[in-house]
Amino acid sequence: MKSFNCLLLPNEKKDVDLQLTRRICRFLKSSRARAFVPEEFCAGLAQESVEVYHPEDEPKLDLILPLGGDGTIIGAIRHLSDLSVPILGINLGDVGFLADVEPDQAEKALAQIMEGHFAMEERILLEGWVEKQQGEEPFYFIAMNDVWINRHMMASMIEMDTFINGHRIDTFMGDGLIICTPTGSTAYNLSAGGPIVAPSARNLVITPLCVHSLNVRSIVTSENDVITVAMGEGKNSRKYPSLLSIDGQKNIWLETGDKIVLRRASRTVSIVKVTEHTFYQTLKRKLF
Repeated sequence: MKSFNCLLLPNEKKDVDLQLTRRICRFLKSSRARAFVPEEFCAGLAQESVEVYHPEDEPKLDLILPLGGDGTIIGAIRHLSDLSVPILGINLGDVGFLADVEPDQAEKALAQIMEGHFAMEERILLEGWVEKQQGEEPFYFIAMNDVWINRHMMASMIEMDTFINGHRIDTFMGDGLIICTPTGSTAYNLSAGGPIVAPSARNLVITPLCVHSLNVRSIVTSENDVITVAMGEGKNSRKYPSLLSIDGQKNIWLETGDKIVLRRASRTVSIVKVTEHTFYQTLKRKLF
């Protein structure tokens, strides 16, 4: 069997004293596999025979292993969006739609993967950019779950002119707008009353937030649609600033006249599955 190389991405807040990380490092060592970690974790794991991860090591990797909740996995995907390496999440969070394996099953799951007993799910990513009305360079980004446009603090309703493929859909006046992937449909979109979409789908979903209207519903786009949102002046033309939040982990200020362009990214992410639970079984177990 060829050598097995794994990049571990610990979360010190979730994995106290890196106990689970150490356990997995020891298992990998006993299995004659190599464990890579980001440089900032090397000192704390010096006794576990880990190696420092460098970008040039990417072709060697067989698996990326985030240890935390779904947020840890989403952050890893955003920061490593150029890597084409499968991801297995170890769940140290609360809900855990992406993290497929519980901590007490980590070694068993890794053994299955090293023996080739696993399945793969391809998940789409959302890509986009912000075109600033002042003519600055566009800001590009990738999201796994969603992006939200939100009014700032106690500001009045914001105005969002929304287009699909250049055709105006509506001007939403309210608290904001969510644009999510199928993976993100069970996150903020769900809480806002949006639809649950099977993770294998390739659509994006637009869900208005607290819009001042009785007939507004979510919109499910087709896989090749391009969504554009132009920020208007808002209630009483007050031009309040608003925020664009990317996966709830990075925020960008928006002003009147700014445009956000969103579409399905050309690349996907491979999520490793070692359990037999279907998405619908997980949905029932986690949410009902």
